[in-house]
Amino acid sequence: MKTGTGGTWICAVLIFVCLTAEISVLAQAGAKPASQGAGSASPVGSGREIRRVDFRNFTFPKPRQAAAIQLRNGKQETQDENYSISRIIYGDLNGDGHEEAAVSIGVDNKIAANPQNAYYEYDYVYAMRNGKVTLLAIVDQSEIYRDVRRFLNDPDQNCNDMLGNPVIRGIAHGLLLVGATGGGRFCPKPDKYDVTLRYRWDGARFILVGKPLMTLSRK
Repeated sequence: MKTGTGGTWICAVLIFVCLTAEISVLAQAGAKPASQGAGSASPVGSGREIRRVDFRNFTFPKPRQAAAIQLRNGKQETQDENYSISRIIYGDLNGDGHEEAAVSIGVDNKIAANPQNAYYEYDYVYAMRNGKVTLLAIVDQSEIYRDVRRFLNDPDQNCNDMLGNPVIRGIAHGLLLVGATGGGRFCPKPDKYDVTLRYRWDGARFILVGKPLMTLSRK
């Protein structure tokens, strides 16, 4: 028997209704959605939530001052100083399965009388707490200077000092790794030693672990 135009239209409607009903039943039965691709954002609880924080567009407290550093696209320029992101290092500092972030900001001081003070860094350590980024500590570089000087034991007293600024190199095995140079301005070889210091976060501050590792610089 031949079907007219009206009959064809009715059949198409019935097929559509049946397909719709089948999809509805699958949804009610808990059919799994397609899995996320490799480029999807890390799910909450993965321990990498802090990587979502845009530190290049972020406000940092200025150590020992009421002023703040307001970075936009990783930089801020003022009349006296320029600021820019140097490094962002991620790693688990306390073994809780969640990463922290060590953020270093380079400071170019335009009015420094001593060229050695024309560039230095501010180092911040942030963590995620209850879904919010939280400042754990501002790394005290003066403390690192003292730690280096305590362990330098060169026969030439002019070489028992520190040169340059400490630099956060990484986070490994729950420790903050800091690099520095030892020697001093009046040492025949100012940057005579390469120094590596390891610091553990004790919940309130960073504590030096063991003695600094010192090797003769190859420079």
